[in-house]
Amino acid sequence: MAAIWSHVTPVTFFGVAGAEPERYSLRVTTILRREEGEWKVVHRHGDPKPDSASAGEQVVRMQQRLS
Repeated sequence: MAAIWSHVTPVTFFGVAGAEPERYSLRVTTILRREEGEWKVVHRHGDPKPDSASAGEQVVRMQQRLS
């Protein structure tokens, strides 16, 4: 037996020492499997919602780091 759980969760990223924490929302998918009477997480993936401000901000940060 398996189950899929999809949700949006707030995240605070504490990066490099001295940098301000970054807050954004992740779209998360978790896949669980029932093993010996218990639910086990077998896969979890999270990424920014494509149309969110946090996704756009992450793209800008990556472009700045690459330039």
